[in-house]
Amino acid sequence: MKQHIKKLSIFICIIMLLQVLDIYNYVFAEGTGYSEESGQEEEITGSLDIEPSAMVQAVTPAAIQLQMYNVDRSETSNTIYANFRIINNGDESVSLSDLKIRYYYMLGGEISQNFWCDWSSAGTSNVKGTIIRNDPLYQGADTYVEIGFIDGSGSLGAGSNVEIKTRFARTDWNNYKQSDDYSFNSTSTNYQDWSKAVVYAGGKVVWGEEPSILMPQITSAGVKMFNNGRNDSSTTIYPWFKLYNTGTLPFDLEDVKIRYYYTIDGEKDQNFWCDWSSAGSDNVTGTFVKIPFIANGLDYYYELGFKPGSGSLIAGDFEEIQTRFAKNDWSNYTQSNDYSFNAGASDYTEWTKIGVYIKGKLVWGEGLLFGVPQNIRSIATEKEINLSWDPVEGAKGFQVEVDGTILNQGMSTSYVQENLTPGTLHTYRVRAVNPIMNGDWTDPIEVWTLPDIPQNISASGMGNSISLSWDSVIGANGYDVEVQGAPVDNGLNTTYIQTGLDSNLQQTYRVRAKNSSGAGKWSGIIAKSTLSSVPSNIKYTSSDNGIRLTWDSAAGADGYDVEVDGESIISTSAAYYMHTGLSPYTGHFYRVRSKNTGGVSNWSEIIYASTLLQIPSNLGARVTPDGIIVTWDAVENADGYDIEVDGVMINNKNLTSYTHEGFLPNTEHFYRVRAKNGTAVSAWSEEITRKTYTGVPANLSANATSSEITLTWDPVVGAQGYELEADGTIINTGMNTFYNHKGLLPGSVHKYRVRAKNAAGASQWSEIVTKSTSLGTPSNLRSTTTSATSITIMWDKVQGADGYDVMVDGVIIDNGTSTSYTHTGLEPGSTHIYIVRAKSSGISGEWGQELSAWSGAIITPSNLGIPGNIKAIAASRSITLVWDEVKGATGYDIEVDGHLMNNGNETMYLHEGLLSLSSHVYRVRAKNLKTVGEWSDFIQAETSLGIPLNLGTEPQTTKMVIMWDPVEGATGYDVEADGEVFKNIENNKYIHDALQPNTMHSYRVRARGKEGVGEWSEIITDNTIPELVINIPADTMFNFVVVAPAKETSGEITVTVNYNADELEVLDLCGATQKSDITTGKVDGKRIVIDEFKKGRIVFRFLDTDETQTNVIKFISKTNTPSGVTYSID
Repeated sequence: MKQHIKKLSIFICIIMLLQVLDIYNYVFAEGTGYSEESGQEEEITGSLDIEPSAMVQAVTPAAIQLQMYNVDRSETSNTIYANFRIINNGDESVSLSDLKIRYYYMLGGEISQNFWCDWSSAGTSNVKGTIIRNDPLYQGADTYVEIGFIDGSGSLGAGSNVEIKTRFARTDWNNYKQSDDYSFNSTSTNYQDWSKAVVYAGGKVVWGEEPSILMPQITSAGVKMFNNGRNDSSTTIYPWFKLYNTGTLPFDLEDVKIRYYYTIDGEKDQNFWCDWSSAGSDNVTGTFVKIPFIANGLDYYYELGFKPGSGSLIAGDFEEIQTRFAKNDWSNYTQSNDYSFNAGASDYTEWTKIGVYIKGKLVWGEGLLFGVPQNIRSIATEKEINLSWDPVEGAKGFQVEVDGTILNQGMSTSYVQENLTPGTLHTYRVRAVNPIMNGDWTDPIEVWTLPDIPQNISASGMGNSISLSWDSVIGANGYDVEVQGAPVDNGLNTTYIQTGLDSNLQQTYRVRAKNSSGAGKWSGIIAKSTLSSVPSNIKYTSSDNGIRLTWDSAAGADGYDVEVDGESIISTSAAYYMHTGLSPYTGHFYRVRSKNTGGVSNWSEIIYASTLLQIPSNLGARVTPDGIIVTWDAVENADGYDIEVDGVMINNKNLTSYTHEGFLPNTEHFYRVRAKNGTAVSAWSEEITRKTYTGVPANLSANATSSEITLTWDPVVGAQGYELEADGTIINTGMNTFYNHKGLLPGSVHKYRVRAKNAAGASQWSEIVTKSTSLGTPSNLRSTTTSATSITIMWDKVQGADGYDVMVDGVIIDNGTSTSYTHTGLEPGSTHIYIVRAKSSGISGEWGQELSAWSGAIITPSNLGIPGNIKAIAASRSITLVWDEVKGATGYDIEVDGHLMNNGNETMYLHEGLLSLSSHVYRVRAKNLKTVGEWSDFIQAETSLGIPLNLGTEPQTTKMVIMWDPVEGATGYDVEADGEVFKNIENNKYIHDALQPNTMHSYRVRARGKEGVGEWSEIITDNTIPELVINIPADTMFNFVVVAPAKETSGEITVTVNYNADELEVLDLCGATQKSDITTGKVDGKRIVIDEFKKGRIVFRFLDTDETQTNVIKFISKTNTPSGVTYSID
């Protein structure tokens, strides 16, 4: 229970306080006064082991110890005396200005206070104190005093301590209830370790325990009440009350009203008395109020209140008030009729028929006959606010206070305020009413109309970010930015920057303002793209008079600027620049930026490039038998030269000639030269080629006949021709490695040698070969049949021969010197082959012509018939001969191009291995064991045109190109496409068009000539290329997914994608990676290799083929027209 001190008691307390203070060794008057925010004013000197300049270390919790006691340990006191001792138990000094002590206590209201430091061993003037209200509220503490040291107070040495003696008091000198205070030490009379006072170092707790937080912070009250006089009829009503603070925050008594409802039972003036109150009876007031309507149990209430300055009631405490009232004429009240009469209680009990108000708000009891409207709701738009609330029982209507103006709403539980300005604040409160009285107002609520749409939105693109800005909107407390459909809370900022974007990336935005009522309408959509990227991968190639810069195309760029030597900026639409007309061996500086309609990118890094030294000129080479001598002109500024000889670079120092030696004959050699100066080199000169002389032909040999000698020799590598010297005459044989020396006499002697030649000249002659012609061949070989079992052959004598050999059916027989031979013991009608050669002195001549002869009697036509109906069936590489069977024949002979062949008993003969368009002659005869029939007439046949070879296709989206090797003798071709024959195709290519994508087609081809057509080729089939038609708006990105099925065998899969570069642009060759891939080479982290990337064409490979492979190519459409994309998989 709060104590209230009158003037006399205040005086007595001051006397007692001075007596207590007299026991101390220090005097308050020598201390220094503090307010809640003021600093130290005056120092009280003392001694302490302080180290002003000691090295200060960080404080650890184990190093600091706090001792404390309260000088005045009374339950209540108008001054709190707190003495402290801080001990440094660590090994290092601690800066005093880093240390803070907090003493936690209950104040019980918004009351100003003063703080004093009466003495400190660190110097009174070095101590400061600040009084701070807690937020949130702590258990046993709504306030704390923080005691610290000013800068420059020195440090606390290891093992030392510092003392501080303090006090603080309310400016109205009312009491604190120390027993409720968290940091109060009620028992100790001297320094004692005390954890409820907390020490902080650098903002962190190093000693003690902070009080726990009380939640929530509530202002609330309750009443216990009974009627001290409970007679049914009484001249005096005795309401006694106990007012409790049931919340967590203190409240001032002057803000409290208690209402007791009753019937007056006769209209009389009335008197009120407070007989006693713990708050002071003089502080209690009473007022009588007539209720302007008739209700059961009440027509009056008396309202109990407190005068200003009556003090406050802290949480958990109570005030007791004993009151009575009576009519002036002392006539009776009938209490049993009274609404607030507590007939059954003889002591304090909770009683809800009493109304308690704090600052006009009902916090206890039933109050009036109807309550305050509950659950007030608001819905705001830009131009109106709609209020609604729950009905109130007993109400006959409602009033709404709108921005200070009271409006009657009848029985409606809603109100709409219209024609408002967006982003404006409006205040409302509502109360229930009836014809004779009004209810309490609700607490005011503030409602904003929704903010208007943000205006003047602008966007600017940068390389990797986009910045938005807009005008601030009245009444907005925040903004949302929708980025690609996703809202982002932008706080109160009227700018928004989206970073980390890819270059040339379009983003869409819209903005809306918001406040506590919600979000306003979105602005229109703003589309903006980042700028094209800074050109990368800048490279250069130099010549002696120019430098060519190249860089990777920047996505979205429609041009580039090149800064040359820091002076001029050249504009180009291509991703390269050629700087021409430069002097050799000069340096130049470049940097590049991309640009489009949105602006220019940042500059690239500076690139330094130098022209090369001048290329050596007049490079020449002279071939000699001993070597090749290479020469060139000297180059200005060159201090040396490199010569590349057959691919090997040689440092030629400063010489302008080089002799190449030690090589093989007839070998080709390559030379080029460059100048150099230190590490700088020129470009290579054009390459020249020289060949050495060829080698001498080897293995010259001669083969002689009676009238000619054939010479042969080995080819010589690199020879471009040969010369043969025959009996002193030089003959050019061209590239032939043989020569027939004809028209010679038999037995004559001849001499030969040969040499090779090339562009360098002729080689040395080979060794001489001597050769004689041989004997002549027997001539006029003939035969006669003397009987059915013998044949006689004869020939003319050969000059110089001393004998002859006869080959009879493959067996060689020495015939001596005779020029005839009789072959006996033969089968009648049999065929035999004979060849004759001359010989002399054991040397044999050449064999003569072959002679075929038949044994047996003379055959007459009537013996066997002549084969008839002979037909020749020609193909490109063969001719088939068929004829009718001859009666009595047991076999057939066929003469093929003059060669006799036994065909057995077959009436068909297949002549194979022929050339196309070659002519052949045939005749046939029948035979049996007794006789041979007559020959048929000759029949001539020609093979047909060849079959077209290497038939192949080149599929496209809507057509197929068919190609084949030309056929000799063909005047045209026929193509069968999907079963339909297209004739007289003039060349060896045919285009089958007007096809559908991804459809299969079959083809075969035959040649056509003057005599007819050849055979058909084999059938081949192929598919046209699949095509996808992309029909999306311009500036829209889409993914093109390529799927390659798994292969049964290991290997790679190659995919070719074709597109129209005027309609589509590639943003990423592999969308499955984080970065954009737009160059050739292996894709990082993927088993994909980009082999080719140029406008309109992409070729890449899947390295893994044992499972289905997928790649995503990102395109952006450049037009609004449909565009086709095709791909093929190999």
